[in-house]
Amino acid sequence: MPIGVLMALAAPESSVSVDGLLEGGGELRRAADGTLSGQARLSAATGALAQGSGNDALRIVYRDFALETNLSREIGQVRLQGTLVELGVLEGSLSIGVRESDPSLVGKAS
Repeated sequence: MPIGVLMALAAPESSVSVDGLLEGGGELRRAADGTLSGQARLSAATGALAQGSGNDALRIVYRDFALETNLSREIGQVRLQGTLVELGVLEGSLSIGVRESDPSLVGKAS
Protein backbone atom coordinates (compact mmCIF):
# COMPACT_ATOMS: atom_id res chain seq x y z
CA MET A 1 0.00 0.00 0.00
CA PRO A 2 1.38 3.46 -0.79
CA ILE A 3 2.44 5.09 2.48
CA GLY A 4 1.01 8.43 1.27
CA VAL A 5 -2.48 6.87 1.26
CA LEU A 6 -2.03 5.74 4.88
CA MET A 7 -0.94 9.24 5.90
CA ALA A 8 -3.87 10.85 4.09
CA LEU A 9 -6.28 8.59 5.95
CA ALA A 10 -4.59 8.71 9.35
CA ALA A 11 -3.56 12.38 9.46
CA PRO A 12 -5.14 14.40 6.65
CA GLU A 13 -4.15 17.75 8.22
CA SER A 14 -0.48 16.78 8.73
CA SER A 15 2.34 18.85 7.25
CA VAL A 16 4.36 15.65 6.82
CA SER A 17 4.61 14.15 3.36
CA VAL A 18 5.67 10.57 2.71
CA ASP A 19 6.74 8.61 -0.32
CA GLY A 20 7.14 4.84 -0.59
CA LEU A 21 5.34 1.53 -0.75
CA LEU A 22 4.63 -0.50 2.39
CA GLU A 23 4.44 -4.27 1.96
CA GLY A 24 3.74 -6.90 4.55
CA GLY A 25 2.44 -10.24 5.58
CA GLY A 26 2.20 -12.62 8.45
CA GLU A 27 -0.07 -14.81 10.49
CA LEU A 28 -1.48 -13.79 13.85
CA ARG A 29 -3.80 -15.95 15.96
CA ARG A 30 -5.94 -15.14 19.01
CA ALA A 31 -6.43 -17.95 21.52
CA ALA A 32 -9.64 -18.51 23.47
CA ASP A 33 -8.11 -16.68 26.44
CA GLY A 34 -7.40 -13.61 24.26
CA THR A 35 -3.64 -13.99 23.89
CA LEU A 36 -2.06 -13.31 20.50
CA SER A 37 0.63 -15.40 18.86
CA GLY A 38 2.27 -15.53 15.46
CA GLN A 39 4.53 -13.40 13.31
CA ALA A 40 4.25 -10.43 10.97
CA ARG A 41 6.53 -8.33 8.79
CA LEU A 42 6.25 -4.88 7.22
CA SER A 43 8.86 -3.65 4.75
CA ALA A 44 9.60 -0.81 2.36
CA ALA A 45 12.42 -0.97 -0.18
CA THR A 46 12.81 2.81 -0.43
CA GLY A 47 10.97 5.94 0.59
CA ALA A 48 11.16 9.36 2.18
CA LEU A 49 9.57 11.45 4.93
CA ALA A 50 9.50 15.24 4.71
CA GLN A 51 8.18 17.97 6.95
CA GLY A 52 7.90 21.47 5.54
CA SER A 53 8.87 22.64 2.07
CA GLY A 54 11.67 24.47 0.32
CA ASN A 55 15.19 24.81 1.68
CA ASP A 56 14.02 24.60 5.31
CA ALA A 57 12.30 21.22 4.88
CA LEU A 58 13.39 18.31 7.05
CA ARG A 59 13.75 15.32 4.72
CA ILE A 60 14.75 11.77 5.63
CA VAL A 61 15.31 9.23 2.86
CA TYR A 62 15.37 5.54 3.80
CA ARG A 63 15.95 2.19 2.15
CA ASP A 64 15.70 -1.49 3.14
CA PHE A 65 13.27 -0.75 5.99
CA ALA A 66 11.82 -3.75 7.82
CA LEU A 67 9.77 -4.23 10.97
CA GLU A 68 9.35 -7.82 12.15
CA THR A 69 7.37 -9.07 15.11
CA ASN A 70 7.06 -12.47 16.79
CA LEU A 71 4.44 -13.02 19.45
CA SER A 72 4.00 -15.98 21.77
CA ARG A 73 1.96 -16.56 24.91
CA GLU A 74 5.00 -15.55 26.99
CA ILE A 75 6.89 -12.86 25.07
CA GLY A 76 6.54 -10.30 22.31
CA GLN A 77 9.57 -9.38 20.21
CA VAL A 78 9.97 -6.62 17.62
CA ARG A 79 12.97 -5.98 15.38
CA LEU A 80 13.52 -2.85 13.27
CA GLN A 81 16.18 -2.35 10.63
CA GLY A 82 16.92 -0.10 7.70
CA THR A 83 19.25 2.52 6.33
CA LEU A 84 18.71 6.24 6.67
CA VAL A 85 20.43 7.57 3.54
CA GLU A 86 23.13 10.10 4.46
CA LEU A 87 22.56 9.35 8.18
CA GLY A 88 23.50 5.71 8.67
CA VAL A 89 22.10 2.37 9.73
CA LEU A 90 18.95 2.13 11.84
CA GLU A 91 18.60 -0.94 14.06
CA GLY A 92 16.45 -1.66 17.05
CA SER A 93 14.82 -4.41 19.04
CA LEU A 94 12.23 -4.63 21.78
CA SER A 95 11.10 -7.53 23.95
CA ILE A 96 8.24 -7.54 26.42
CA GLY A 97 7.19 -10.29 28.81
CA VAL A 98 3.46 -10.25 28.12
CA ARG A 99 2.28 -12.82 30.68
CA GLU A 100 3.92 -11.22 33.72
CA SER A 101 1.82 -9.27 36.23
CA ASP A 102 4.38 -6.44 35.89
CA PRO A 103 5.65 -6.93 32.30
CA SER A 104 9.37 -6.46 31.74
CA LEU A 105 10.45 -4.33 28.81
CA VAL A 106 13.90 -4.61 27.24
CA GLY A 107 15.02 -2.69 24.17
CA LYS A 108 17.87 -1.14 22.26
CA ALA A 109 18.26 1.17 19.29
CA SER A 110 21.15 2.45 17.25
